[in-house]
Amino acid sequence: MKKMASLAAILIIASGCGSGPESDRSGATTTVPQVVETTISAVPLGTRQDPLPPGVTVRVGDWDVTYTGALLNGTNAVLDESFFSRRPVGGREFILLQFEATYVGGGFGVWWVDVQVGVLGADDDMFGGAAEDYCGVIPNDIDATNEVISQRGIRGSECVSVPTDQLDGALIVVERALTFGDADRTFYLLTGD
Repeated sequence: MKKMASLAAILIIASGCGSGPESDRSGATTTVPQVVETTISAVPLGTRQDPLPPGVTVRVGDWDVTYTGALLNGTNAVLDESFFSRRPVGGREFILLQFEATYVGGGFGVWWVDVQVGVLGADDDMFGGAAEDYCGVIPNDIDATNEVISQRGIRGSECVSVPTDQLDGALIVVERALTFGDADRTFYLLTGD
């Protein structure tokens, strides 16, 4: 009932407002801009059953994150990045995942402290947290960014070593660090297909 009364009051007040010229006591004419009410709807998090395509921005903790795509055969790019880089464990491929992110929290944020990225393989195995999932030094490493102040953006790569037989149908998983369960996870399609 209060909402209806508030809405009625807003409509009555708004009916007196217009976008046409008005004059003040001096006789000068001014134009009052028309106010357009908009609502911002949050994009629902992608689920395992309904993952988001690359390019969609979602809120992950205090970050607005966009997964933009992947280099599925990233092994050569990783090997070229550093003399110390090693090939992935047999039967695996380095997958370079591309992200753009803006920190929207207060103070400052650190990507590698706040956000966790992984790959959910076709057989429902998660990759990204074990030693054999590690890629070493990678090109344009987003984890190498330092503190980011509010409303500033970063872009770069995450890398995960994934068995090649788990890539077809794999999903990208993005979540706040140190959270558990699918409720705080966003799922993306590995590719836009």
